[in-house]
Amino acid sequence: MSEHQDQGSASANGPSPIDPGVDFQSTIRLDVGLDGDRIPDRLRWTSSDGKVAEGGDTSAFLLSIWDPERRETLRIDLWTKEMKRDEMDLMVFQTLLTLSDSYTRANGDAEVGEMIKKFGFAFGERVKIIQREAADGGQAQAASQPASQAASQAAPAPPDLPVPGSAGAPDAPAPRTQESKQ
Repeated sequence: MSEHQDQGSASANGPSPIDPGVDFQSTIRLDVGLDGDRIPDRLRWTSSDGKVAEGGDTSAFLLSIWDPERRETLRIDLWTKEMKRDEMDLMVFQTLLTLSDSYTRANGDAEVGEMIKKFGFAFGERVKIIQREAADGGQAQAASQPASQAASQAAPAPPDLPVPGSAGAPDAPAPRTQESKQ
C-alpha cells in the first residue's frame, strides 16, 4: 500500500482528497463488515483531528451528506443484526433532540428548532422512552434523568429490529446479489 493510500485518501475512482494547502484536516472513517448475505455484521468508526485519534465499534450509523450540486441529501443508514429496537428508538430520540440544537445553531431559528424538539419528545413518548407529566404542562419526565434510564424503566425491551435489507426493515434496500452488482 502506498503512503498516499495509508493516509486514507480516495482512490482514482473516488473523490479527490482535500487540498493539502489547507491549515487543518480531519479524517472520519466508517468501516462496514458484511456477512455472507452482505448484511452489516460489524461497524467501526475512527476519527482524527490530526492530534488524537478516537473511535471504536458501534451498532449503527445514521449519516446524512448534503450534495450542493444536485441539491439533495445523500444518506447511509446502517445497523447490525445485534442492534435492539429499544436501542434504535433511543438513538433516534437523541438524534432528533441534537438535530434541533444543530438546526437552531446553524439557522438561528429557535422557533423551528423548538418545533423539532417537540416532535422529538412526542416521538420519545410514543416509543415509551419518556413519560409526560400533566402537572408540568407536558414537559417530559426524562428531563430529570438520562434517556437511557427512562427507556429502561418505561417498558420491557421490544423485539429486535428487522435485519437491514430484509422485509420489514424501513427504507432498507434488498441485499445485493451477484446479479445486481453490475
